[in-house]
Amino acid sequence: MAADLKRFGDSRTGATALDADDDVLLAHALIQGRPEAPLAAWRRFYPLVASTLRRMLGPGGDLQDLAQDVFLRFFTKVNGLRNVESLRPFLMGIAIRRAQEEIRQRRVRRWFGPVLDDSVMPPTTTEMEPENRQAVLHFYRVIDRLSVSDRSIYVLRYLEGLEHAQISTTLGISISTLRRRLVRLSKRVHRLMSADPVLAEFVAGEHPPKGTASRPERRRR
Repeated sequence: MAADLKRFGDSRTGATALDADDDVLLAHALIQGRPEAPLAAWRRFYPLVASTLRRMLGPGGDLQDLAQDVFLRFFTKVNGLRNVESLRPFLMGIAIRRAQEEIRQRRVRRWFGPVLDDSVMPPTTTEMEPENRQAVLHFYRVIDRLSVSDRSIYVLRYLEGLEHAQISTTLGISISTLRRRLVRLSKRVHRLMSADPVLAEFVAGEHPPKGTASRPERRRR
């Protein structure tokens, strides 16, 4: 897949000019097909895409391949971007949809894996302390009980720390609908975590297990 990515242009010529944090300039460059634009977009947005995928999916899977798939779709569709100021939400929307597909695929593999002699993706949390590793795995078992749509909302709000307007743009739902769903969703997740003996202590602190929570400065109400 890395080879496929290079076909969109891997030239470093002129890439430095697009490295400044100007999404509008980069959007114009991508739409115009400038050869240095894809590399500049990868450098700028890869951490955002990787973080979104990791928080959506939790342990397991090859995030590098998934991130490359997101960017391949992004480069293919960016010509259709109508509002150049929405480049970042446009890319995040693609990442969310790719993560939603992966969630559905993982569920199918869990349901039919024993029949197909297929194995579930192994956890990739071995670098964590045992207590935190167990808590993260339990946390993702909880949010795996949510619908794909609810999971996307929960991750963007409470793990990524996005504001309502940003989530509304990314997922294409109204802010009023989003707020109603967040009220219902936060209560459900709180109830599920409270019922889990491993997660109950985290509920008291009102934050997900270490390794999943967003940076404190981004968790504004």
